Amino acid sequence: MNERLKEFSKKAREYAEQEYLEAGYPDWEKYHECYAEDFEKKFAELIVKDCAIIINNLEGHEGVGDCSKAEYIKESFGIA
Repeated sequence: MNERLKEFSKKAREYAEQEYLEAGYPDWEKYHECYAEDFEKKFAELIVKDCAIIINNLEGHEGVGDCSKAEYIKESFGIA
């Protein structure tokens, strides 16, 4: 997994764990359900925010080197 995605995963896990602790879910099944939802939400949010930052930084450029903005984003996440 790309280092950027690993960092987002770590942040999403920390977020989901904190949400669980604050909600105080007593049962394990509920924990897994809520943890998964919170993790997925935060992980997607972090990716979208990072893509927006990349696009904002590339405003006014036709492309980066030999690739388009979309290709640059994919490369940033280690996706070919």
